[in-house]
Amino acid sequence: MQKIYKKPVLYITALTALALCAYQTKTIIDKPNDPVYQNIDPLVSPGADFFLYANGTWFKNNPIPAAYSSWGIGNEVTEEIRDRLKKINEDALKANASKDHQPKKLVIFIIAAWIA
Repeated sequence: MQKIYKKPVLYITALTALALCAYQTKTIIDKPNDPVYQNIDPLVSPGADFFLYANGTWFKNNPIPAAYSSWGIGNEVTEEIRDRLKKINEDALKANASKDHQPKKLVIFIIAAWIA
């Protein structure tokens, strides 16, 4: 029976596994569908300002409105919900314009609250 040297076999196996892990046949990042990649600003050097490099395109596409000191996705959602509710109320007001009853007064009150 032959004597098998375990250490060299283990080293060769580990080196082969490392070499195979380093070899890639395709890109890991799916660039068109990756929101992180879409927000990267290629004009900024990552060594100079990594935060601006990673978020520069998002800042250019989503400027902070003048009325706010900060802006984020929570503000976007709040604004969209407010606009949808305002449209629902205005449509209800138009539908009930010829009828004089309590829902019309409620809609007018809600619209006045949103505008104020």
